[in-house]
Amino acid sequence: ISPDNRYVCKTIRRSAGGEFVERVRLFEPEELTAMLLPTGVAIRHRFGDYDGRLLAPDSGRTILIGQAA
Repeated sequence: ISPDNRYVCKTIRRSAGGEFVERVRLFEPEELTAMLLPTGVAIRHRFGDYDGRLLAPDSGRTILIGQAA
């Protein structure tokens, strides 16, 4: 995790040789919702894991289910 907690950064080494750095942006649930709403997507469900538990501040991930308006 980057020092600002906004990215997952990892170095990937290929078995055939060579390596590259992958950087994946992390978003808060509110940020994702704010990006989706202007597109006409309404959030219908929010989950905090793949087992369907509700999204909570300590959830390991954010899963949003939306529907186009």
